[in-house]
Amino acid sequence: MRVRTCLAILVLSVAAATTVAEAGEPTLTVAENRVEAVGLRPAAEVVLIGVIKQNLEWIGRTIPVVEYGTADASGRITFDLHYGAVRTSAWALVDLFDGGTVILSPVAVASRSLQEGELGLSSTSESLVVLVARPGVGAWFGRVVDGGALDADGGSDGRTSIAPALLRAASLRMAQEPPSRLLAGDLTVAIDLHTLEVQMVRTAGLADSR
Repeated sequence: MRVRTCLAILVLSVAAATTVAEAGEPTLTVAENRVEAVGLRPAAEVVLIGVIKQNLEWIGRTIPVVEYGTADASGRITFDLHYGAVRTSAWALVDLFDGGTVILSPVAVASRSLQEGELGLSSTSESLVVLVARPGVGAWFGRVVDGGALDADGGSDGRTSIAPALLRAASLRMAQEPPSRLLAGDLTVAIDLHTLEVQMVRTAGLADSR
């Protein structure tokens, strides 16, 4: 699995986010109302998940986002967003062929915040936007809130439990039925809706009971 992290400085007076990346590596950039990726595989099928935080006069708004698309022959793809100006946000782009991942976030990536448990994966974050990707098969998406309908343990206990069976397909163009459990090689990416911290883990050694 390739993982590329773009360290972003999101400045209100600048239209595009500043990224630090090596030449030839996949990167993500954010403008006023779009997210663009370059350096992908030609014609790569990808899923983008993100969290946008906006301040509208006296009201704050947090928007979870999921988008599906195909890169062009040069390995570029642009997602046009329809949520108004993007000021503060975090993003993860996953290649559905091999699970290669590009991350753009104003905070550090937390690779060990997701932990394996009896119900799947769990996190100490109380509110997450989650993507489970099975390379070559599909991807499933959901907003998991502690004690909410998609929280697998059902209780308000300061943790979110992620069960892939409760998620929905990230696009109508891919497999619709979610896996009942995680398989070795499945990739789970989650973004904390409050802190914008990106959490990610590749599953190892869990059998699928479907």
